[in-house]
Amino acid sequence: MIKASDLKVGESGIIKEIHLEEQKYFKTLHLGVIKGNKIRCVFESPLKDPIAYTIYGCTFALRQEDADKIMVEYA
Repeated sequence: MIKASDLKVGESGIIKEIHLEEQKYFKTLHLGVIKGNKIRCVFESPLKDPIAYTIYGCTFALRQEDADKIMVEYA
């Protein structure tokens, strides 16, 4: 498994583990960050913070510290 922040632009992964604090977990839950969902990296800022991802057509940005807590397997 790798961290979501390790995905390069255009790469996808299946979410396997989520280690976010409760408040952030529930916020990302509404965006589709759920175990088993496919997440795709669509944009990286020059310093890798934030990183844009898409799940089921919903595009959102995560700070690298939060993306580091989402573990994925390559899809």
